Amino acid sequence: MHQRSHSRCPARSSSLSVASAPQLVERTSRAVALTEAGTVLLREGRAALDAVDAAARRVTTVIA
Repeated sequence: MHQRSHSRCPARSSSLSVASAPQLVERTSRAVALTEAGTVLLREGRAALDAVDAAARRVTTVIA
């Protein structure tokens, strides 16, 4: 019997709206630069990816 899985997380589509998103970059005709929000997102994104990599390494050592 197939059971449907329902997410326990509330829908977040409204909070991720492009219209309400902070500006991440500033563009001119000659350059593109990160805004303060862009810098924060870059730093947090890198930390998140590092955490995922570390978890994958730990799992690999457990199953090896």
